[in-house]
Amino acid sequence: MKHYMIGCVAATLLFAGSTHAQTAPKGQAAYACPVLHVPAKQVSDDMVKAVSDDLNKAFFAAIGEQNRHLSQPEVFRRVAAMTIDRQRIAELAEVSGCAALIDEHAACAGYFDPELGSPLSTFMSMKKTAPARRQFERAVAQVRTPELRRAGLACIKLISEP
Repeated sequence: MKHYMIGCVAATLLFAGSTHAQTAPKGQAAYACPVLHVPAKQVSDDMVKAVSDDLNKAFFAAIGEQNRHLSQPEVFRRVAAMTIDRQRIAELAEVSGCAALIDEHAACAGYFDPELGSPLSTFMSMKKTAPARRQFERAVAQVRTPELRRAGLACIKLISEP
């Protein structure tokens, strides 16, 4: 299991360095997911680290550095109630789809699961009616790269089920 998780982490990093062209919203460069066309067994730790780093950057760009302390209830409530900039949430959704490609091989535990994952677990820990969660889920559903959209929605669905 440990080897499998390392492979998943490696896959996440791979997504970040991909050079495959992807369509992005008008005026926005597409995220080059480094693991998009890489078999899971060939995803390296460096690839996973790159995706994880990109995910953390996109996450805090979306919610704001001032909201870094999500373990504090008042910060979590503030983030759950916020409306995130459209471009930033779209960028986060792209990177989230890439991370989901890595994560889906481990039941979406690495990034989406509220007990184990980070940072996307923040959205999954919110009530389904929270504005930020609804906005995140809509943004993932609008990711233009089919593989990233499918993986992102699959992890959201898996984690959302009781």
